[in-house]
Amino acid sequence: MTLALTGAGLAVLLLGRAVGLFDILASPQNAFEHVGQMLLYLLPHLLGMALPGAFFFGILLTFNRLSRDSEIIVLMASGWGPHLLLRPVLVLTAILLILVTVILGFVAPYARYAYRSVKHTVVQTTLVGAVREGTFVHADDLTFFAEHVGFEDSQTSLSNVFLRRDQGGESIVVTARRGWLVESPDGARPVLLLHDGEVTRFKPGERSAGRTTFQAFRWPVAMSGAESYRRRGLDQRELTLPELWAARADPPIKPSPSEISAEWNMRLVMIASIPILPLMAISLGLCNPRRPRGWGIALGLVVVVLYFQVIGFGEALVKRAILPPSVALWVPFTIFAGLAAWLFYRAAFDGPPRRATSWFGSRDRLRLLRSVRGSK
Repeated sequence: MTLALTGAGLAVLLLGRAVGLFDILASPQNAFEHVGQMLLYLLPHLLGMALPGAFFFGILLTFNRLSRDSEIIVLMASGWGPHLLLRPVLVLTAILLILVTVILGFVAPYARYAYRSVKHTVVQTTLVGAVREGTFVHADDLTFFAEHVGFEDSQTSLSNVFLRRDQGGESIVVTARRGWLVESPDGARPVLLLHDGEVTRFKPGERSAGRTTFQAFRWPVAMSGAESYRRRGLDQRELTLPELWAARADPPIKPSPSEISAEWNMRLVMIASIPILPLMAISLGLCNPRRPRGWGIALGLVVVVLYFQVIGFGEALVKRAILPPSVALWVPFTIFAGLAAWLFYRAAFDGPPRRATSWFGSRDRLRLLRSVRGSK
């Protein structure tokens, strides 16, 4: 059940991200290759989000089904109360805890940086992902505008093009009636092929330093951002758990100490929440088979979504140094853990299945008492 829910959740999350990535890439060559590579790097981050929720609802649905089919009563009559049924679940919880710790603590930070690096390289080297009809695009020292944009195979057709580059104290302005944005043969950078336009050069203090008309003009669009990407670690989400711990003791300029504190505590809260989820799921899944309740699953959905939304909001408050992590993150965790423990205690020792177990036990004791009296 958990694997099926995890797969379904990942499919939905990946589909949503894929649509956004195709929108960024617009229509460059090898689009599917680039999108597939970026989705692969996004997988650890999405898996860290999907696994806890799928694990929770897998346990919730399993125990709800056992209750509706009266199998819980049979198990409890045999001496298997919720506290004993929790044992095999705790084995799976321990495995999931180790897996989530490795993903959130070590794999996801490197994968996030790799995803951003690939996305940066693709967008910067093709420019096609940034071209939008009737919109000014700024990249390094280049300003680009096209009134109409169309996509034809591996190239982008343009009309009424405006280009400006500021370099070395001089500005170059290029206007053209039509043009194409294509990839160079080596695939390293895009090339603008412009037709029917003019080039104007400006210098500081002068209105115009020269104007030249052309029928055809070829401009390789080289940008410094395409050569290399920034080093890893300038975003707190790209740091592993040991790196975050070291950064707390010796905070760098970027990311800020509040951002490091928010990321460190948020990951610890996410990891610490894993053992709490089975207690809440079992409590909401158990019900009286004579009066089955359908609101347990809906309530579980509301509680889990609300909890993760609250700690997400708390992380934002810590990043902005509005509240300390002990209040914004650990107080909601403590409330959630206390609620889960209280509900599990009631389900294990004071809920409908417990009363059924007590009834079976009293009936057996009554039969034993009658048999003893009969023998006398």
